Amino acid sequence: MNNIAVPNDLQTEDASVDETSLLVIIVDSNPGQKMLRESPHVLTHCVDSVIAFANSHLMQKSQNKLAIMACHSKTSQFIYPGQGKNADIRQVDGQYEVFTAVEKITKRNLAKVLTTENSSVITESLLAGAIAMALCYIARLQRTKPPGAKESWTIISH
Repeated sequence: MNNIAVPNDLQTEDASVDETSLLVIIVDSNPGQKMLRESPHVLTHCVDSVIAFANSHLMQKSQNKLAIMACHSKTSQFIYPGQGKNADIRQVDGQYEVFTAVEKITKRNLAKVLTTENSSVITESLLAGAIAMALCYIARLQRTKPPGAKESWTIISH
């Protein structure tokens, strides 16, 4: 009964198979921030919120990807995914393995970044460097994706 032809540009393919979404989150962990100097526990709450948000992104589609960066006074580096294999991470009963890995790797690597800071001089965060690193990471993933694969990306600074 319905003989209306749909134009080619309006037809939707099964995008869920090919399309992935990369989320890059940059956490400013510089202890020189007034907020962190006055209440250091705020960083813990922020990191927990970032992990919850990251897990919700990963939960939406199994092809979704995630990267979390720490921006500090002396360095900007990826804290998730971590470098090397993470064989010592065990699943918590009833929790999706990826969520456990995101939480434990992020907290462990952020703690390493925070403990390596030994300077008493308060400087500015290297946010511009972190954004540049995130863009380079995205460009590298764009070059290695298979032909025809669709990938969108988002950078969030917290």
